[in-house]
Amino acid sequence: MTDGCWVTGLLFSHYFLCCVPGKHVKKDGHRLPDCWAYGWARGTREVCCNDARISDMEEKAASFRSGSMDAPSPCVGAEWQSLRYLKESAERLFYQGEPFGDETLEQQLIEKSDQTYEACPAALLLALDSRVCRLKINSYVSGQEDSAAEAYFVRQLWNSLTWSETMGWSNVMDPMVRPSLYASAAYVQVVNALLSHPSPTCAHFEISTKDLIADAAGLSLTTSKSTGTNLKAYPDIARIALILGTQGPLVASVSECDAARAMAHLFNARRFLDIRYSLALLHLQKAEEVELRALEQFAEGNRIEMPGIWEVHERLKEGLLEQQRWRSEPTKQTFAFVAQEPGFGPLSLWDPFITPVFSASVNDGVIERLLALLGVKSQTFVEIGTQLGDQCNTRYLRSRFGFHGLMMDDNYENHEINLTTHRVTPDNVVELLQNYSTPLDFDVLSLDTDGNQWLLWMKLSTSGFRPRIVVIEYGEDLPYDQDVAVRFSNIPIHQLCLVNLGRAPALFAASLTAMRNLGRTLGYVLVHLAAVDLTFVRSDLLASSNLRFPAQDDPAGLCALARYQAPGRQLGCSKTWPKEPPSKELLTTAKAALAGDYRLENAHWPIEQILHTFCE
Repeated sequence: MTDGCWVTGLLFSHYFLCCVPGKHVKKDGHRLPDCWAYGWARGTREVCCNDARISDMEEKAASFRSGSMDAPSPCVGAEWQSLRYLKESAERLFYQGEPFGDETLEQQLIEKSDQTYEACPAALLLALDSRVCRLKINSYVSGQEDSAAEAYFVRQLWNSLTWSETMGWSNVMDPMVRPSLYASAAYVQVVNALLSHPSPTCAHFEISTKDLIADAAGLSLTTSKSTGTNLKAYPDIARIALILGTQGPLVASVSECDAARAMAHLFNARRFLDIRYSLALLHLQKAEEVELRALEQFAEGNRIEMPGIWEVHERLKEGLLEQQRWRSEPTKQTFAFVAQEPGFGPLSLWDPFITPVFSASVNDGVIERLLALLGVKSQTFVEIGTQLGDQCNTRYLRSRFGFHGLMMDDNYENHEINLTTHRVTPDNVVELLQNYSTPLDFDVLSLDTDGNQWLLWMKLSTSGFRPRIVVIEYGEDLPYDQDVAVRFSNIPIHQLCLVNLGRAPALFAASLTAMRNLGRTLGYVLVHLAAVDLTFVRSDLLASSNLRFPAQDDPAGLCALARYQAPGRQLGCSKTWPKEPPSKELLTTAKAALAGDYRLENAHWPIEQILHTFCE
């Protein structure tokens, strides 16, 4: 049966897979099929292939490559089905650990592959990933021949087109697209590994989780006690735990996977208990069921457990029980127990035994002690730059002390914890907080956007917002004793560095001294320095409470105390640039920024210049 130029019902037979010239295929991509040689097209190439259509795609991709915030979204103008599918895919992948949902909608997008791809390449790639996994799992469950290979090959063909990289994987304009694609690809890989090599895959997860728990600080699952920095293995382990928890029944007959499945469910329950409560309860129930089976198998001598695995289970359970206790406490408004600790006072901010719970570094403990010293105003916070919300500076306040507030992130949203998706800039931050009816005087402001957070604070403060405590990331690679700050660019530099080079910018934010100077002018005192974060307290609160902190507002003294608190750990306390100093046109000072001189006119820089200047 034919329709127009292409044979319908064939996954291979579509305009972009048949007509695209070789220059639009990635060097490491698959070779596109010759649709005429294989009988997948009717008519002639001259009649069926339209150069203007390909030129339109190239023009759209070129405008996106500029990186400008004014560039059109790769999915602008897409039909509501594609946009709905993107949103639903992100929800499933981030929380449920599976790519497939509405099979009818998935089928519609695949049947109209050319139109779907032209409007939004990511939507088609996600639909094809879903198709691959659906066929893979169905064939395994039914015992029939694996029918996913062809679908996976077609998915690889679409992914080979250069526009897939530019408008899908490198998409920094559409929230959730890029992380969804990575999560979806990981899902395909893990499901394939579980089905083809279940025992080694489960053993690898057990070993990786055991190592992570051994190096995790305190109750944290994300921060290393040996380095004080993020545990690099956490994102992959969290993703595999979610997939293993969701698709564990696929390996239910493999007794060697029972302990790994129970561990995955416990890990997920801890991760989501105060983020998606119903989801955490489901994982907790499944953990109990699988753990009972694992214990029975062990008692019957049907398997030998990996040494230390049940200790990992107990560590996960201990943290889970502590979180459940916080949730069940009738009142969460007091910090009195903190004030009763031996040696409590301003010096306790530098206790070397402070451990994180949900934050990076020691921010949880520092904020907790400051609130005990200063008192609580309204149990409210604002945090910008939270990612999923599993590692951030205000989760502990919300989970243990009943705080509430506004959370914003470039990619993620979760209405259960008031996490909203916004690309926050100095130009819109005040309006955003006003739109959410944020009070001018609240308890904690946390800013971690890997770039312009110092300008967000300046804009908020000069517009009347007066948080009592401010936790803010600074430029740890900038000379700490110089008043220098990287100018604001209208280009999403942080995202471009991540998608093109896989790392955060090397040149960003403001130095320790610039932040101290900015804080002074805004009416704040710098009281603590952690690995990449500074903590400020409003100066009028210190005056009214007659408090003074060790080395407050003294960059050199704070660096010395930070070395005492975290000996051997890397700190942003160097007096030199990590490489050649950047061009002066890229930099400003706190005083100049307060006078309005903080913008960088680079909207038309080529992407190569942006990456070389800010990322390398």
